This record gives sequence, C-alpha cells and structure tokens, in this order.
Amino acid sequence: MKLEQMTMLPAHLMRRCLQMVTVYFADELAGYEMTQVQYATLTAICNLGECDATRVGKSIGLDKVTVGLVVKRLHARGLLAISQQPGDRRVRLLTLTVEARRILEDVEEKVLRAQERLLDPLGPEQRSALITALRTIVDSG
Repeated sequence: MKLEQMTMLPAHLMRRCLQMVTVYFADELAGYEMTQVQYATLTAICNLGECDATRVGKSIGLDKVTVGLVVKRLHARGLLAISQQPGDRRVRLLTLTVEARRILEDVEEKVLRAQERLLDPLGPEQRSALITALRTIVDSG
C-alpha cells in the first residue's frame, strides 16, 4: 500500500483525530491531571448514581480491566468512594466524592472547548454528519 492510501484509511484518520483531541483535552484541563477516560468514568458515575464498575464500563464502552485500573486511580486520588453492596460483599459500589463533583463542574466547559477545537475546521452540517457517522459505527460494534 502506498503512504498516500494508508493516510486516507478511516482507522488512520480516527487515530489522528484521537491524537489531536487528546492534546486539546490535556491542554484545556491542564492542572486537573485527568484523562478523557477518567473524565468519562466520573461523568458516568455522576449520571448513574451509586453503581458497580461493570455498569460504568458498559455505559462508556470500557472493558473490566481498564475500568478497574481507572477506578483504582480515581479512588487513590480521593475522587471515588468505594463501598460493598449489602448482601453481596463481592460487588463494590462506586460513588463520587464532593471533590469529584466539584472537579466535574469546573471542567465541563473546558471539556466542551476541547471538542470544539477538534471540530473547528468543520461547518455545522459536516459536524452533524461526522457525529452521526461515528455514532453509527460505535453502535454497530
């Protein structure tokens, strides 16, 4: 395959977009020491309420191992409280701490700005088409 062909492959272009938004996210959230996956995890728990890691993973498309590692890091930072489910000590229930809620409130605009930076080259119709196409791909998996 020629380089020109490879650089037009959808997977390559999606990886490049991920690289770009990762830089934008880190730039916008400088000082918060938070990754996109950590933000997604906290947002999921905020919306789901007290829940287990399996439910969090399913809601944001993460496997059990990755969710476990993210939860461990967030708990160590004091952003998650972990308790055992009454009646089933194997199930660990996750809740946000006050600090996590404060951070989510502080960074929401910054997260949206990172997304805006990624989409800035596109007009409204292109943005809508891109989101629709990506949602279709994700939903098919």
